[in-house]
Amino acid sequence: MTGDAVALHAGWQFASTLPGACPDPSQLAGLAWREAEVPGTVASALGEAASGVEIDAHDWWFRTEFASSEAGPAWLRFEGLATLATVWLNGQPILESKNMFVPSRVPVSLAARNTLVIRFASLAAALAMKRPRPKWKTALVREQNLRWFRTTLLGRMPGWNPSLPPVGPWREIVLEQGPASGWQATLAPRPPHGRALARRWSSVCRLARPSPR
Repeated sequence: MTGDAVALHAGWQFASTLPGACPDPSQLAGLAWREAEVPGTVASALGEAASGVEIDAHDWWFRTEFASSEAGPAWLRFEGLATLATVWLNGQPILESKNMFVPSRVPVSLAARNTLVIRFASLAAALAMKRPRPKWKTALVREQNLRWFRTTLLGRMPGWNPSLPPVGPWREIVLEQGPASGWQATLAPRPPHGRALARRWSSVCRLARPSPR
């Protein structure tokens, strides 16, 4: 018997703040919220307006509400959060993620009505922190400290692509409920590394591109 898995696509909004201005969702009152598609990024949500925004210089907040027919234990699966993400469910922190390529699966307790909030912290603010100097430097990027973060260089290589780094829930967010919502191990053939990586890079490129308005 399998449980129910529902992708959380509906009702998403996003807003921006200065880095560190709002430490948690309780201080988000008064922000200018706009509609967003998830999976998606800040750049895809802003559309043509994204070209005039320094996306990495802000904290970005995404939120949605969803109902649950069964209050109680469940799982939330985050397939990809770019990049410095903190997640709250009903005001309680449930996840911190610092790798946009690694999915996370989190046990949660649902109410009849639930609010999911994700903060994507400013990467520019994190890059400004002092770290050991690299032995070898690259001319591809301005920020040598990018080597400390598990994120894409797309949108961060001047002259190679537009300055539209993918920030946001760029892959599916899924609610799992029912008898099979616990951890399960599945044995399956592993696809060739190059093919899997190409598919994932293709997704990053598509979501980093602003959508026409």
